[in-house]
Amino acid sequence: MQRLVSATESIVGAVAVGALLSFVLFTFTQVVLRYAFGSSLSWFDEVNRYLFIWMVFLATSLAALEGSHIVIDVFSANASRQTRVVLSLVGDAAFVAFALIIGYGGLHLIQVNYNAITAAAGLRMGLVQAILPIFAVLATFFSIVHAWRVATASNRE
Repeated sequence: MQRLVSATESIVGAVAVGALLSFVLFTFTQVVLRYAFGSSLSWFDEVNRYLFIWMVFLATSLAALEGSHIVIDVFSANASRQTRVVLSLVGDAAFVAFALIIGYGGLHLIQVNYNAITAAAGLRMGLVQAILPIFAVLATFFSIVHAWRVATASNRE
C-alpha cells in the first residue's frame, strides 16, 4: 500500500510541478511578448488559467495526504491527544465530503461541456474540467491515507 501511495504522490507532485513550471514559463513569455514586441498570444492567458486551476486542485489533493490544509485550531490547540485525533478524523471526513461534491458536480459539467471548445486555445472544456473528478478521487484517496495514519499512530501511543 505504501508503494501505491508513494507512486501516486510522486506522479501527482510531478504533474503539479510541471503545471507550475509551464505557468511560469507562459507568464514570462507573455510579459516579454507584450513589452518587447507590443503583442501577445491570446491563447497563453487561457492556457495559463487552466494550468493554474489544475495546479491548485492537484496541490490541494496532495495537501490532504499530509493534513496540511488550513485549519482553525481553536478547539484542538489545548485539547488532549485523543481529542486532536478525533478532530483530525472529522476534518478528513469533511474534506472527503467536499471533494466528492466537487467531483460529482464536475462529472455533470463534463457531460454538459465535453464537446464545447475553449475560445482561444481550442481545447475541449471537458478535458479542462476533468480535474474536478480527478481531484475528488485523489483527495479522497489521500485523505483516507492520512486518516489511517492518524488513527494508527494514535493507537500506537
